[in-house]
Amino acid sequence: GETLYVVAEGQGYKLKTAKGEDYARTTGLYLETEKGVFEEVKLSTRANVEQNVEMTKIVFDESLAGQALTVDESQAAIVFANGGIIDATNLKGEMTFDASTGALQISGTDLVSLIGVKITGATGSAIIVDEGAKFELANSLISGCDAGAEAVLSNAGQLSLVNVTLADCASESAMIANAGTLEIANSLFALNDGALVDGAYELADSNVDAGAEDAGFVDAANGDYRLAAFDAIPVDRGSNVATRLACGLVLDFDLAGSARIGLGGGSVDAGAFEFAPDAETLETPSTVVTTFEDIVNPTDGEISL
Repeated sequence: GETLYVVAEGQGYKLKTAKGEDYARTTGLYLETEKGVFEEVKLSTRANVEQNVEMTKIVFDESLAGQALTVDESQAAIVFANGGIIDATNLKGEMTFDASTGALQISGTDLVSLIGVKITGATGSAIIVDEGAKFELANSLISGCDAGAEAVLSNAGQLSLVNVTLADCASESAMIANAGTLEIANSLFALNDGALVDGAYELADSNVDAGAEDAGFVDAANGDYRLAAFDAIPVDRGSNVATRLACGLVLDFDLAGSARIGLGGGSVDAGAFEFAPDAETLETPSTVVTTFEDIVNPTDGEISL
């Protein structure tokens, strides 16, 4: 039940405890190399795990920032059956689940929380939540999925989306097939081909559904779904209360590692990314006072007091 941190060390990675000590059992994962013979898995640049893994909580350390980690689902679906938390916030958007021929499947009855990841390339459902299962996806991007006759997210249990961007996806039915309990907060849906939810569902005001339109992305055509402008519709649209997740974590940073509360405070933005202007576009503080009509905008070249 302890929390383990994945930390870069030398040419590979190590697992450490919350106290910074090496995890005594290396990874705690074992592979059956031949019948009845089990060898301990050492966490390195690549590890193939072909057996069930039981997990409580994995946190990726800041030392891994900038390194791209891809979880290959091409052999089969990845199944979370015993609950757990994967917090990849410190990877700053560099943990990707390649769902091109497989899905993330949530079963069992314990809460599974997945934070700070990208899920791409699904040709069927990207996420399947079984009846009785609980799944929380936060600070994450789902993109480039063509589910065909299936839904991108298929929910028969309890599904919660918080600060999720779902973009450039297609489905002949809907983005979300909901036969269970669905909660959506601070999320952004844009450039999608298909209905959002199959059936009646009222989207809360903290969300943005732009349908097939662009919601103000930097460069969606090349996979950059950050917000391009201070006045984009998702900016300040979210609820700060919703950033406290069911698993107990709080979303202090977005998928790219920017602070969740925008410039000057206010509300969080809807979607996986908080608007974060480049340094050269920020204003230089001065004593100039503008008119009462000026809108507080940190990139418009005017100073508001």
